[in-house]
Amino acid sequence: MAPDRVVEKRERSTACEYCLAALERQRLLSEPLSDADCQRELALALCPDCGWWFATETYSAPTHVDVGYTTRTAHAVGVARRYDIAAFNAPLGELRRYLARHPEHLAQVNPTAFERLLADCLKDAYGAADVIHTGKTSDGGIDIKMIITNDETFLIQVKRRSHLGRHEGVRVVRELNGVLFREGIAKGMVLTTAKGYTRAARSEVNVRTPTVRPYHVELLAFEDIVRMLRLVPTLPYKPWQGHIERLGVFWRQC
Repeated sequence: MAPDRVVEKRERSTACEYCLAALERQRLLSEPLSDADCQRELALALCPDCGWWFATETYSAPTHVDVGYTTRTAHAVGVARRYDIAAFNAPLGELRRYLARHPEHLAQVNPTAFERLLADCLKDAYGAADVIHTGKTSDGGIDIKMIITNDETFLIQVKRRSHLGRHEGVRVVRELNGVLFREGIAKGMVLTTAKGYTRAARSEVNVRTPTVRPYHVELLAFEDIVRMLRLVPTLPYKPWQGHIERLGVFWRQC
């Protein structure tokens, strides 16, 4: 099929080329150019399921004959790529979009990729916080350090469990407490894909501590993680933006 026929087919299509989900269409821009007789339009088709997209930029200009306009259309298209969600290098943005829709697959994610994914989610949950993925296996399981202010730092353990229906035990909280006491940091957090925590684990956050500041540990489980995955990212999903800017350059060079 010739390229222009492919573009025409995509402009008419209502379904994603990769997953067949219904496309969301929107007009990004419709404006007159410096010459009032010229018109520029930007349109986007986006798949809400897999993230595939198709953007067009159309310029209409008078033919300088008594009737009619000439139009030229440039286009850019996203390329969907299949990847293994258990892979260490699975792209975080796509992984987050997928898991937000299919949280039952959390147990399949690579543990290190899952730590990096939750570090990304914490940035959206806590605004201007400085979130650092440490992944220190020899430091009591501290995987993330989150600095909210100079006086407020969280040490965070992440547990990606193979069985989502179980409860997280007391050991992980005791390990975290040990690091908090040693470092003199009063705040911590455990993020687990388990459905909840045992009674002993919850009791462990009520211990008396030698930290100067008030001690506080948050215990977040499966449903809490799903809510974090579904937060609106600080950086919105707009992979087409740079391509659209280049379309204007393409037109001016024609």
